[in-house]
Amino acid sequence: MIYERLERLPLGTFHKRLFLVSGLGWLFDAMDVGIISFCSGVIVSFTVGAFISNSFSFIFRLFASVLLLAALNIAVQGEETKGKTLEEISG
Repeated sequence: MIYERLERLPLGTFHKRLFLVSGLGWLFDAMDVGIISFCSGVIVSFTVGAFISNSFSFIFRLFASVLLLAALNIAVQGEETKGKTLEEISG
């Protein structure tokens, strides 16, 4: 009986705002975690590479450079394919 009454209630402006705000909060929280996890890998690689001997610092700097190039590639490819379907991209 209560379930049926709840199902008949209309979806109001308050509910739409609540969904929007919670969705945006979830989105920005996920972006925050992604940015921190990516940047920490680059920062740690450069920092460790700066404090160890020259023979090993090359490996850490190479790893950080690969991460930065991957981020650049994702940014370029993401902008290039924005709004297109998979069939349009694959040709």
